[in-house]
Amino acid sequence: MKIKVKFVLIIFVLFSFLSAKTEIEVKTLVFPETPLYGTLKLELSPPLIIGSETDDRYFFSSLREIKVDKEGRIYALDNKTARIQVYNKNGEFAETIGRKGQGPGEFSIPYNFFMDEKGNIFVLDTMARKIIVFSDDWKYMKSIPFNEIVHSNFFVDKEGNVFFSTVASEPDGNMYINFIKWELKGNIKSKIVSDFFLKMIISSKGRFFYDHPYLQNFYFSRLIGDTVVLVKSLEPTIYYFSNEGEILYKVLKEEKTERINQKEKEIVFSESFEWLEEGRHDEVFFPEFRPVYSSLLVDDENRIYLERFKPINDKSTSYSYYVFNEKGRYLYNLVLNFQIEFIKDGYVYTIKIDEKSGETNLLRYNIKNWNQIKKESNSKMSKNQEAKLYLCQTEAKSPRAPASLN
Repeated sequence: MKIKVKFVLIIFVLFSFLSAKTEIEVKTLVFPETPLYGTLKLELSPPLIIGSETDDRYFFSSLREIKVDKEGRIYALDNKTARIQVYNKNGEFAETIGRKGQGPGEFSIPYNFFMDEKGNIFVLDTMARKIIVFSDDWKYMKSIPFNEIVHSNFFVDKEGNVFFSTVASEPDGNMYINFIKWELKGNIKSKIVSDFFLKMIISSKGRFFYDHPYLQNFYFSRLIGDTVVLVKSLEPTIYYFSNEGEILYKVLKEEKTERINQKEKEIVFSESFEWLEEGRHDEVFFPEFRPVYSSLLVDDENRIYLERFKPINDKSTSYSYYVFNEKGRYLYNLVLNFQIEFIKDGYVYTIKIDEKSGETNLLRYNIKNWNQIKKESNSKMSKNQEAKLYLCQTEAKSPRAPASLN
């Protein structure tokens, strides 16, 4: 009997050890507020401007997504005209991909698109609920149907798996946002991250789904080397995942959170909730604090750009970014007078809409000091920075020695 008890105790101890080992593998790197190299100032040449109200080949109605291929050709997706316009590196029109319709290679409302390393183009059509695929020579290949409500951008890995975020209702009656890996070959969907999104509004006419800028959102991208990087808009944390969806580690940026004020809520109600009776405004869900981030981009040097959230009543033209390297080192602060839509090969792309005429233009700036922007740490951290950078376990709170990020 004593031998059995000892055996059970040994198994229990081994199980506890293995469980503890699993917990400490996921670590959090905590960074101070000060970036390693201070403020980044981009030296920009006068922009290349694409756009015209009088020439249909250059006309944009609702320009939503910009991509650039290996040859420097520029791809611009417009979800109202339901097409992708292609321009050469000099900004001259080359081709139109797709058009409005319901046939093969046609779009209802294209939401965004992705280009893989081979040059194949994947277009997400939210209204038709399918991904439409074109070859690198712009020929229609196939359509992939899906049932989810896709809530963000997406990307496709080397094996053809699709990563995207969705919103879906759960048995508790609330909506949740989910980051999903969809293995097309086996038609298997794996939920990698899930978080609360909103409470549904229920009336005699049914359940109402709504959206506004202060709700939880996921922003993500794939780094060179297949690591997946993701941020939740309401958290100052960067999550790093393997291509299989296993969390590798987290990077926490020290951040001061601010509460959402009543003025911000009133603007949201006036702009997005005309359909809701005024007496029911308290049924609309708001988190307690403002979001931290409003986008995540990765350049071809594997640097990560996190756009800081701007309150809805902030009408300034200033946009603030935190720049990290691929391993989570906080390199720079960056402030621009435009939003970054895409950044590659020493060029930064943005969208400009004229307030008076409504004319939309695509702008490309050459970054003259591109090669001087650091992507690694070339010098040791100060003792003060080392003191503030530490690792801790996911569950346990005991501090750990800092890991090498270079």
